[in-house]
Amino acid sequence: MGGELDPGGFSGDLGFDVSIDFGNTWTVMNECYQTNIQVWAILDAARYPQHGIYNPFGNTDPNEAFCVFFAPTLDASNAPDGWGGYCYGRSKLGDPGDTTKNLVHTDPEAGIFQYIPEGFTVTSTGDFWAVDFNFDMTWIQYSENKWLQQLIISHGVWIDMEEDYQLSQFLIPCPTQDTVNLPPCGRAEFSPDGQFGYIAVISDNGAVEISKDRSFYPILWRTDDAGQT
Repeated sequence: MGGELDPGGFSGDLGFDVSIDFGNTWTVMNECYQTNIQVWAILDAARYPQHGIYNPFGNTDPNEAFCVFFAPTLDASNAPDGWGGYCYGRSKLGDPGDTTKNLVHTDPEAGIFQYIPEGFTVTSTGDFWAVDFNFDMTWIQYSENKWLQQLIISHGVWIDMEEDYQLSQFLIPCPTQDTVNLPPCGRAEFSPDGQFGYIAVISDNGAVEISKDRSFYPILWRTDDAGQT
């Protein structure tokens, strides 16, 4: 956002372009998240957004569906003057001003150090799932950053009455041979009915003896009960 097509906008805002006629026409630069710009700091500027579409059961009007968004923010709760926060919410496709804004911060007491989530998906039930690498950047020297060998799983549950999300988080062990650098890729996806889900990380966990310390390969987590286990 920001620039000539978004007068008064800011690069930390989020927006989307949408077509509801097979791509023949588009509405563009629809702002769905606005940064709270303060004189002394910008604590909720978003970067690297993820998004998906949630169409409530039985709805046949594209204007009544939602763009669900999720992004890291520069709230400095993990790294000084840097990462640590997430923002998330939803915006109605036909009325982008009908939007929500939620913030969550790094929680050292819970052992959760938020970074830049790569994996994100929205299921048919409206739930969203985001995958991040637990990366402690609170140390002053970059060389002392700690890859904690865990995935941060953020689960957003759609609340019908509020037309918004309730967030919960938990950690999954993700041991890797490289104890310093993060895995280069992490993704998440669910089946159309929302029951079967996968998380995929590209790394080396030492399980393939012939290529230990020499190659990366997919490492998978699977659920068949909509993410309960």
